[in-house]
Amino acid sequence: MAAPANVTSVQQVIEEALFATTRKETLVFGAGRTDTGVHAKQMIAHFDAELDMKEGKTACLPIEQLPS
Repeated sequence: MAAPANVTSVQQVIEEALFATTRKETLVFGAGRTDTGVHAKQMIAHFDAELDMKEGKTACLPIEQLPS
């Protein structure tokens, strides 16, 4: 479900941070939901990306790219 045009979504913020890091458009897929008035303490999401990395290395999104 898409967020209303005048609302910034968590997905949008993460996708923008991924773009700033990788310079590639990347879709984020969330796994879970919350009902109205319920706040999630932990949500799971994933993204698929083709990154040029050395074997055994892990890609991390710099936390500085995300708002607090």
